[in-house]
Amino acid sequence: MRFGGVPSDHFPHTIDKSFGNGHVSSHGRGESLGAGFLLLDASLRPIYSNEEAQAILTYPGVSSENKVFDHFLQSRIRSLIPSNGDHNSLSPAQFLNEVASGKRCYQLRAFSVKSNLGNRRGPAVALLLERNHRGALNLERVARKFRLTPREKEAVDLLLQDLSTKQIACRMDISANTAKAFLRSVMIKVGAENRTGIIGRILQASKAMNGGISL
Repeated sequence: MRFGGVPSDHFPHTIDKSFGNGHVSSHGRGESLGAGFLLLDASLRPIYSNEEAQAILTYPGVSSENKVFDHFLQSRIRSLIPSNGDHNSLSPAQFLNEVASGKRCYQLRAFSVKSNLGNRRGPAVALLLERNHRGALNLERVARKFRLTPREKEAVDLLLQDLSTKQIACRMDISANTAKAFLRSVMIKVGAENRTGIIGRILQASKAMNGGISL
């Protein structure tokens, strides 16, 4: 396996199943039996990621043997920093606090990590993804709150699975322009400026409904 064009033997990438990670359901979905953990370098490239982290970030299922796996995972990691973040000045404070993976919510905690090797190739940030059971996403209730139409809710559901607009259109059997129209309508209704904003507002509303912060 390669990450960011770097062969896997250049870093200690391993999958450790002894911690309960790696269980796959009959639907091919990695169950949340443990926390997801990643070590990133200053360029957001993963130095280490356990199987649970891969299951969370590559939902609904990109095989690690797929030739686009490393690119997909890299893209997903970059999506954890809002579009207005500075990727050239990596800081734990830049990362989102919550991550959606399908209809599940995960708390994301980021930590600065200093390499004791005396070089710049060591880890810069550690990410911990933990299942937020109390804040499990109830899209039906959130959709009612924002008065989303059934098709808008369907588009949001697919967006939460980190599908592209083209993939959403394919799954909904509509044109890409129609999918964009649905997402634009959702942006207006939830008060977001982009796709990442939609996810943030949906998660925020869900958290409020589960006894968290209010909008």
